[in-house]
Amino acid sequence: TSGDLTKHSRIHLDDEDPRKKRFKCEKCEKWFGTNADRNKHSRIHKDSEEDRRPFKCEDCSKRFGQS
Repeated sequence: TSGDLTKHSRIHLDDEDPRKKRFKCEKCEKWFGTNADRNKHSRIHKDSEEDRRPFKCEDCSKRFGQS
């Protein structure tokens, strides 16, 4: 599809090209190439550890930011 071509064409852009990073964090205004990366980053702005580290080990209760 044309959307696939547009997404693919970004790999050919220089890292500094503003078209490469289209998703901005509303809190710190840092830019990301994918919405998933922005969403993962946005956890650093959360107040509670449960929100920053949503994944918990069932054995020891240690918390992690990624599963």
